[in-house]
This record gives sequence, C-alpha cells and structure tokens, in this order.
Amino acid sequence: MGGKFIRTIGLARAKLKSGLMNLTYNLMRYLQLTKDREGVPAVA
Repeated sequence: MGGKFIRTIGLARAKLKSGLMNLTYNLMRYLQLTKDREGVPAVA
C-alpha cells in the first residue's frame, strides 16, 4: 500500500501519518479477511 517514505515536516505529523497509514492497512486487511464469511455472525 505504499508508505515507504513519509514526507512531512515535524515528528508529530510523521507519527500521525504513520498511524493513519497503519489504521488504513488494518481496516483493509479486516475487510479482506471477512469478505468471504457470508452468513457467519460477526464477533462483537
């Protein structure tokens, strides 16, 4: 998903961008893993 380089000014912005990229990756991975599980109830 890209993200090898973080082009921001400041450590706080770099941490924020890294965290958002991590969140996006995890959400996309979750969708990939749960896509084929039709009829199986989600665990809350």
